[in-house]
Amino acid sequence: MTELTPDEKAELRKAAEAATPGPWRREMIALAPGYMTIGVGTTELPVCIMNGVVESPRGNRDATYVAMASPSTVLALLDENARLEVEVGSLKARVPPEPPTFCMYCRVSPVRWSEGRCLDCGEPSK
Repeated sequence: MTELTPDEKAELRKAAEAATPGPWRREMIALAPGYMTIGVGTTELPVCIMNGVVESPRGNRDATYVAMASPSTVLALLDENARLEVEVGSLKARVPPEPPTFCMYCRVSPVRWSEGRCLDCGEPSK
């Protein structure tokens, strides 16, 4: 899975904030055989019209997915992602770095550390 860059997240947030608000849902319409809409209500224009979804189980799943990926859902996911990034940064700051696996002075490997000092030569870890 590819991580989104900060710029991509900002673009996604901007697009979600500018999109038609939800809730979105998929609906059959009488536009033509095989078409389905992703819309917000019967009195508004559809957000998306998909062709071929009625005949195809995959197309029907795709239409359901598009409807579920509404602006409010995308914004909630971006908010949760930002909150978790802050939490991970806070946790990383509290975890002390692991000492090296060998002593820089006596070259013992694996080294045995106690209170930041090599037990073989007494020098501090670096």
